[in-house]
Amino acid sequence: MVSQHNTHDDNVMGKAFDARLMRRLMHFLKPYWKMFSVCVLLILVLTGIQTVLPYITKIAIDDFLTLPWAVVTLDSSPSVGKPIALADGRYLIRTNEVPSDMRKTWELSGALSAKRYLFVPQGSAQEAVASRYPQVFTPAPGGSFASEEALRALPAADTIVLRQGAITGVIRLAILFAIALIIRFLFGVGQVYLLQLTGQKVMYDMRRQIFAHVLRLPLSYFDSTPVGRLVTRVTNDVA
Repeated sequence: MVSQHNTHDDNVMGKAFDARLMRRLMHFLKPYWKMFSVCVLLILVLTGIQTVLPYITKIAIDDFLTLPWAVVTLDSSPSVGKPIALADGRYLIRTNEVPSDMRKTWELSGALSAKRYLFVPQGSAQEAVASRYPQVFTPAPGGSFASEEALRALPAADTIVLRQGAITGVIRLAILFAIALIIRFLFGVGQVYLLQLTGQKVMYDMRRQIFAHVLRLPLSYFDSTPVGRLVTRVTNDVA
């Protein structure tokens, strides 16, 4: 006859975290600590790649897709970057060289223009193209510059030459982005495979030990314990 106590044992809920139980489970994981360590390492690498991917996108937008130069009006030369002095207290400066807090202050005060510019240094491969459009490019110390709106009126072939550095940079970042995706995929597959393999080995050892323990129990135990509970303990509960 099945006792009332045994019938209701399965309804007792365990603690959310049992340190004693975790220590016992670690005993089964110990033989496979190398595979588990590799899994943890792969998780860290995947986390790093997940962080790198949006950073690559940020660099592509800030440094290449968006024109980096802007005009700031100040009483004295900016102390950051390599500003190019223009007339009337205006300076041409690369916005990606300006700290974010300083740039925000300039924007709120109206000192930093919303327009973005392309600067063509003297002696560069793009200077020959810029010299053909004096109505678009404004002379400046060390080169000439043009606004984004003015560049849209140029032929596509000349625009490609002027933006060759940005195009090359975007292509390199795209290749780097693709490599990062491939590494993430391969490491992700490896991490899932090793984690599943480790888990299956641990469950196999646990089931063997539980089954061996059941075989050593006295016959009186089976008279008072439902068969379904034994099957559940050896199979479903170890998963």
